Amino acid sequence: MSTFVKSLIAKTLTAPLQFLFTTLTAWLVTGQIGPSNYSAVLLLVGLPLLLPFLDLGTSAPLISGFSNLQSGKSEQVRKSRADLLAFGLRRSALSSCLILVIGFLMLVSPLAKTILGNSSGLFGDPKILLFFFAVLLSISTLLGPTQKALIGFGKNHFTMFFNLSISILTFLICLIATKYTLDPAIYALVPIFSSATVMIIGYFVTLRLLGISSKQIFSEFRKFSLHDVQSVNRNANLMLLITFFLALINYSDKYLVSGSLPLQQLPGYVYLSQIYIPGWSAITGVLIVIWPYIKNWELEHGASSAMSKFVGVWTTTCICGIFAAALFVILAPVLISFISHGGVEVDLVTTSAFGFLLFIQFAQFPIGVYLVSNKGLRFQALWLAAGAATYVPLTLFLLQVFGALGAVLGTIAVTLLFQLIPNFFCFRSMIRSKRNGSSAYEL
Repeated sequence: MSTFVKSLIAKTLTAPLQFLFTTLTAWLVTGQIGPSNYSAVLLLVGLPLLLPFLDLGTSAPLISGFSNLQSGKSEQVRKSRADLLAFGLRRSALSSCLILVIGFLMLVSPLAKTILGNSSGLFGDPKILLFFFAVLLSISTLLGPTQKALIGFGKNHFTMFFNLSISILTFLICLIATKYTLDPAIYALVPIFSSATVMIIGYFVTLRLLGISSKQIFSEFRKFSLHDVQSVNRNANLMLLITFFLALINYSDKYLVSGSLPLQQLPGYVYLSQIYIPGWSAITGVLIVIWPYIKNWELEHGASSAMSKFVGVWTTTCICGIFAAALFVILAPVLISFISHGGVEVDLVTTSAFGFLLFIQFAQFPIGVYLVSNKGLRFQALWLAAGAATYVPLTLFLLQVFGALGAVLGTIAVTLLFQLIPNFFCFRSMIRSKRNGSSAYEL
């Protein structure tokens, strides 16, 4: 059974359950602390989405590297796996330490209020809250590369079960917490605590699946560079820039709304985002498999066959995106009414805008995943840098004109103009160059 099929089956099994537990958790907590307080909780819970670059760009080399190390049980292969994983952990350790430093700075400065905007007043002491949040986030960040290793190693379905475990653990802890009268800050810490716990367990599971030991990891961890792959650090740095710009474009909207508009406009937008982000994350959990899947196909059947295979996958993904967008527009208002106990209403225009954004993400993500050569990553980084520079001023302007709707309109505009359209033309150039027998572009 192929990795792609395994991922589809695993996502089919885990996605409904994960969505169910996430929805029930939101319903429980909203009933306990109210929609406004829960909107503020979601702002804090969503902070890690702004920080995917904390792995310092190791996604590309880890996924590509482990896709080439799937077979073989020799000592040299195991050493290469340990070397590659240690490279990712070494870079993430830098970010983990930085998070702890930032957490301490928040404890002794007014940074917490700046980050949470107008919603900071809903927490008793946002400084202490963000400090503990930073400690837990540093653990998850340190161990984050293990999930990328599993994806490249053809074990992406394990990451899906790990994510389901986080949702279940979060629900169970919140279920116990609602039996008591607690500060809303507690509910903001539960998801990141669950994530850190599952990541620790996942680290040891990953080592077992890769056939390596903690002793090997520690031995390789002390080295300062990968001695046998000179391009890894270069690709990692490009991926670092890409993830930084993508986080700003895709996940900073709630914080711009919180900082720019009256507090009463926040719940509707945040609840819509609460439905949109898990839905989109569930899809990316499957689509990320295109990366090693197409790469392995190229190794077995050649570049031309791999490109034809990708075109078929991309077409299917776009069709699925149309249905997903329509389903979002229909179901999101119903789910939000349930989650908020009828306390939050969303308008059709903003809901439809989120649905259209979901379709655009379906269309652009596979192409971005395909363009993972050094040239492809450099191309994406340049366009996304321009998009990120445009996004904040454009969105702030649209917020003043359209209210909360302006935030999603800003994301749509930048995603179209600086991701989907340029990536599509880059991909088309690749097809033409392959047909002409040129090697100007490589997978």
